[in-house]
Amino acid sequence: VMQIEANMERWRWMPRAFEPRYIVVNVPDESLSLIEDGKVALSSRVIVGRTRNPTPILRAQAVAVTANPPWNVPPSIAVKEILPKLRRDPNYLANENMILVNGPPDDPQGRHIDWSKVTAANFPYRIRQVPGAKNALGSLKLELPNSFDVYLHDTPGKTLFRRDDRALSHGCIRVQQIFPLASLALGGDEAAMETLNAAIGSGVTQQIALKAPLPVYVLYWTAIADED
Repeated sequence: VMQIEANMERWRWMPRAFEPRYIVVNVPDESLSLIEDGKVALSSRVIVGRTRNPTPILRAQAVAVTANPPWNVPPSIAVKEILPKLRRDPNYLANENMILVNGPPDDPQGRHIDWSKVTAANFPYRIRQVPGAKNALGSLKLELPNSFDVYLHDTPGKTLFRRDDRALSHGCIRVQQIFPLASLALGGDEAAMETLNAAIGSGVTQQIALKAPLPVYVLYWTAIADED
């Protein structure tokens, strides 16, 4: 009963009627659906945030698809996860195809920085992973501006989608069917697929605007009404 009450309370924060076309991610179910006129046009497994890095519940609007996106590493990940690795191995950034955006002009990958003297409290650098096979965002990213800086994206670690428990990310949502989703977001026709293939194949970062914003709901349903 308490679980049903909690879900009913969450419903009170939802619109009375959803848009004709929208994406919905159900965090505890680790699933995504694209809904068109009340029917599921696409469904996919997703990877969501870990318990200590939960995916936020929100409504946003997808406005573009980015092919070959760079990954701007959040400061929290830079100081908590990357800095200790740099102290052990100054070649870490080079090995991971990363650069210091504001680093020394003659040392963009920080090989000659004395990382033992750089502290978490005084970390002056912005780290970016450039597009490529190792990029954490994969080949595609759906841009949905929001205050949590959470988005839908591809991943090079596709074997993780086989797991039953997929709460593995820092909060962003990795989508198994990212290419079909991006294609449908752009119109779903042959021209959209050709545009995506050409953009990915170029190896260059390209942002393709959607014809109209596509609502994205990230929700938390643990009690769901079926046909009965």
